[in-house]
Amino acid sequence: MNPLPVKRIYFRIMRRRVPAILAPIGLVSCGTAQQAVAQEDMSLASVRWIADTPPILEVTIPEPWGGNRLVLEAAGTEVRGVLEPDPVRGGWMTARVRLPDGGAAGPVRLALPETGGPVRWIEIEPDRVPTGASSPDWAKGLVWYQVFPERFRNGNPENDPYGWARTVLAWDAPFHDASMEEIEMIWNRRVVDPLRFRNDPDRWWGSVGQGVYERRYGGDLQGLVASLHDLAELGVTGLYLCPVFEAESLHKYEASDHRHVDPTLGDPGRPVATDRSGEDPLDETTWAWEPADRYLIEVLLPEARKRGMRVILDGVWNHVGREHFAFRDLIEHGARSRYADWFKAEFNEQGDLVGYDAWDRRNGALPEFRQTPEGDLAPGPKAHVEAVTRRWMDPDGDGDPSDGIDGWRLDVAPEVGRAFWRDWRTLVRSINPDAVLVGEIWTDGALWFDGVAFDAQMNYPLAMAIADWLSIGRAATTDGVLAERIRAVFSHDPANDLAQMNLIASHDTERGASLMANPVERAYDNGAQPWAKGSSYDAAPPDAESKRRLMLAYALLSVLPGSPMIYNGDEFALPGADDPDNRRPMPWPGIAPTADTPDAGFRADLSVVLGWRRDPRWSDTLRFGTLQVESLAGGGLVFRRRLGEGVVELAIARDGRPALGAEARGLDSVGASVGWVEVPGTGGGAWFRGSGGAGTR
Repeated sequence: MNPLPVKRIYFRIMRRRVPAILAPIGLVSCGTAQQAVAQEDMSLASVRWIADTPPILEVTIPEPWGGNRLVLEAAGTEVRGVLEPDPVRGGWMTARVRLPDGGAAGPVRLALPETGGPVRWIEIEPDRVPTGASSPDWAKGLVWYQVFPERFRNGNPENDPYGWARTVLAWDAPFHDASMEEIEMIWNRRVVDPLRFRNDPDRWWGSVGQGVYERRYGGDLQGLVASLHDLAELGVTGLYLCPVFEAESLHKYEASDHRHVDPTLGDPGRPVATDRSGEDPLDETTWAWEPADRYLIEVLLPEARKRGMRVILDGVWNHVGREHFAFRDLIEHGARSRYADWFKAEFNEQGDLVGYDAWDRRNGALPEFRQTPEGDLAPGPKAHVEAVTRRWMDPDGDGDPSDGIDGWRLDVAPEVGRAFWRDWRTLVRSINPDAVLVGEIWTDGALWFDGVAFDAQMNYPLAMAIADWLSIGRAATTDGVLAERIRAVFSHDPANDLAQMNLIASHDTERGASLMANPVERAYDNGAQPWAKGSSYDAAPPDAESKRRLMLAYALLSVLPGSPMIYNGDEFALPGADDPDNRRPMPWPGIAPTADTPDAGFRADLSVVLGWRRDPRWSDTLRFGTLQVESLAGGGLVFRRRLGEGVVELAIARDGRPALGAEARGLDSVGASVGWVEVPGTGGGAWFRGSGGAGTR
């Protein structure tokens, strides 16, 4: 839908002791001369598009102003809004409003009806985020669900990854114990390949630690498809899949071939050896489509879209595995390899490979692609990554990306230079202008926004702030500190803040419930290894209080700007220390149970909280509204989102004060159509209210 053209913005002006000399900048008086905003101040007023679908406008004016209510008229329909202090830019007031869908072209009028006095207006064309820096509207306010495929669900036992280098276990096998059969396989692997499977008597976790990374449980894309109905019921509208490309490991972050989905994850039948002799890695026109590839494109994507879900894949462009076709060729041919300049490698006088840089360590398991001094990938790997990108974003190459994935999550994103990301982003948007790009960035992502690389980041800075407030930094993280940290987290352009992937835990951290169950003063993603010497970390099933605080975290994620993300299993409040304990097989009651007991009640409460995002009364407000944070006198905070006259509020206190609900009910009325209701699963620690619509009439 094309947004309505905006020709004029009307302001009612008062309480400024300067003459109304406004005509030189396009301002026209509509009544007797009154005290008005100074010419130089009015010239700073701005209007910009926040989204096209639905059409959302943001108005920003200098403070002070003679009131806070506004009316915008478009296509004969009035849209009301509220100006509030801008939390990022002091001295400014901001409002966002939703315009009606469709309508005739014509001027849009903006006025402040409660102030009295004459109306002034200014002709101004609303600004737009430059195309290269914009983010897709659909990606603003999703509910993301992260899938770790090998441990999610086994939908096709025939494609289970058997082999001497792997131990295939039953889905419900005890995770923290090793059977005699598994121990024998561990020793046999050391005999066959002692360099790869070294004996480490000091390795943590005893026999389990010696073989846990070689375990396979058979999770696959068929299991994901079988679970889409359950995820839709939970409220999921976006799937983020950890790597699915061909690789040896359980996590697939060391690809051996980005051209193909790993058959143990995607083959709908029993995988068979494939002859790829006709494929030239440097010529994408020769790449075949194998059964696992087709299953992703022809089954998973359509089935997800039937349920209103978008799908993004994990792109790992910094490094590959030692089994990668290019690196194998480098080992075999050394300096004579056609891929010799793909890696930062060293050769002896005979041209044999003697060393290389890897992400994990020198001569490690994850050889890194070579980069130029300017921060670009070397020409060879760059061209290959671009070809891989085209393959999965427009599978049939017809210029219509509707049969491809909806975007990418980019692994260890800051370790690849911005010169590469600029070019790659341009390529992605040329294939699908509506694709989303989310970077794995653990610090503030500002340097990577504004068209440089990504639309959003995995919002670890937000996770750290919430984790500190609810668990691991409680002494120092007061309500006020949390409020300031959240304001800082959401201080970027709305194109980025409204698309942030907001999380509390992921496959790289301890699980959310265990994070809450171990409130020891420590840094986020630290001290979560119960097998470490001297550790007091407890990975046992969480108690009721830990689950209550985890629900508080999800209530926050569901109200803040951006898109909440759930790591698979956290909807059941599963326990889990850091990797590999956070990657236990998912329990599926009645289908694929495990030793872990899923909390169905927690999941039901979470579905209510996530349901706010799809409730038509306030979905747009949560997706596009402004954010205000206020303190409660008795302790706790109120988070307010506003769009037009629509408002959503969350009152929250980490200790679950009994009086919180009564104090929330005593707040000044904001015209909420739904009064305060207790957020389920929070023990009175969070209360929610909202009003619907964008104020149209």
